[in-house]
Amino acid sequence: VVDATSTYLGTITLINIGLGALTAMVLWWLGMPSPIMWGGIVAVANYIPYLGPIASALLLFLGGLMTYPDIWGALMPPAAFVSFHLIEANFFTPMVVGHRLTISPLSILISLSFWAWIWGTTGALLAVPLLIIMKTIFSAAGTPDIAGFLFEHGTLTHAGEVDEEDVEDRQEMEPAMVDTPKRPS
Repeated sequence: VVDATSTYLGTITLINIGLGALTAMVLWWLGMPSPIMWGGIVAVANYIPYLGPIASALLLFLGGLMTYPDIWGALMPPAAFVSFHLIEANFFTPMVVGHRLTISPLSILISLSFWAWIWGTTGALLAVPLLIIMKTIFSAAGTPDIAGFLFEHGTLTHAGEVDEEDVEDRQEMEPAMVDTPKRPS
């Protein structure tokens, strides 16, 4: 659990640094003062789901109002950040985190949505670590034999453990499982 959580936090840190650096480069290109500071604010605030990106966009808008003479110029920095954030949050982060942790990106999005719905921002912060813990528990405990539990007797096959009854049943069935040649039709 600790390794998976540290992998998750390290991956999110690299993604946030990348988002902050990309935002800083675009703000430098737009002529915004102190683009590295703005990139740092974006990178740190992006750790807080939902509220962090909103705060970053509002701060960039306020900074744009102080920098540019018209409203359209002031909207350029937050618009650039929001477009980067939408791509990062909806495509890049689930894909990279899912690949690094061998978790489906869809399950990451479902977990984020569910826990954010239940507990708000706190749930969104805890969603992926909770998903990692659940994955670790299920992979260590094995999978229950649902059909055996419902119809005969419940068994729990632990990961990496061989069920001796299953091996005996397969050995008894081996002569019956020999492929017979098919007749031409």
